[in-house]
Amino acid sequence: MASTPDQPLNPVIGSQARNDWNNYWDNSKSGDTQSWAGGTLTRNADGSATFSSGGKDTTFSRATSMESLAAGNANIAGMWGNQYGTTKTEPLMTVDTKLNFSPESGYQSAMTRGVSADELTSNQLGKVLSADSPVIQQARRLAMEQANGRGLLNSSIAAGAGTEAAIGQAINIASADAGAYQTAANANQNALNQFGLAKNQGLINAQLTGIQGDYNLRNQKQQQEFTAGQNTLDREQKQSQFQQTYDQTQRNYDKDYELKQKQFEQQVNQANITNELARKTLAWQIKYNIASFNASKMENYLNAVQNIQLSNIDNKDDAVRNINKLIFGNAEATGKYPYSLDALDI
Repeated sequence: MASTPDQPLNPVIGSQARNDWNNYWDNSKSGDTQSWAGGTLTRNADGSATFSSGGKDTTFSRATSMESLAAGNANIAGMWGNQYGTTKTEPLMTVDTKLNFSPESGYQSAMTRGVSADELTSNQLGKVLSADSPVIQQARRLAMEQANGRGLLNSSIAAGAGTEAAIGQAINIASADAGAYQTAANANQNALNQFGLAKNQGLINAQLTGIQGDYNLRNQKQQQEFTAGQNTLDREQKQSQFQQTYDQTQRNYDKDYELKQKQFEQQVNQANITNELARKTLAWQIKYNIASFNASKMENYLNAVQNIQLSNIDNKDDAVRNINKLIFGNAEATGKYPYSLDALDI
């Protein structure tokens, strides 16, 4: 059977689809990339977006008609159709269920007939009488013999009786012949009608088989489209779930890394503080030791100078100069004290 598709329908975008469309343009920014319609959707620097799938790029903007975008890209149309149930990209095949009874299809109408000349007793009677068959001759002879037995051999009555007997016998023959023709004609008509009925039934069955085949083909195609749509939806959901899981894992990793970085910085700062405190403590201890050493040395120096001044030795000044050379490096005791705290660079 011939099948014809419905007229293609333009995709119809519902309010939810438009809300999601507007949310994307409002909330995405340049460089954002996401899985979408079995491909990748990237927001461009000029404000547009590019959908990439199977090596083909489709660039559009917020001003692009959603209907025209869906009509021009099967992936986008399929995703919107599966997600919102409003987009139809392929026409639904219709099935022609009208049976064809035209003669061109081979369909045979019932055979009817009229009455043929051979089926009329009157025609058969004329044939029988005109043939002057032995049966007719015998009927006339018997009628004449009966008339002769009554003394009417040469009378008109005898002739009429002979003719009547011939006609009576001819009627029986003509009726039998006409009936035989009628029976044969009826048998032939019935045989032809039975043959035509079987032929027509075969044609009808073939057409019904074709119609059923078209229904099966359409149902199979619809099932395949539905299954493909479900597979696409499942794949997109799995991709979306994977992307969400990946994004969440990445966010958790970033947070954990940031926390560990802060902890490390705190540990470094604490170590620096501890080291600085230890360094200063050590410096203070060294300075204290130096100060104590200086105090002891100065005390010894002063005691030595005092002892020289209190002694009875000659050349006390020379003795003091010698001690100055030992302590200050010069006889006049000028310059910084060799163990000055200022000389300690800590």
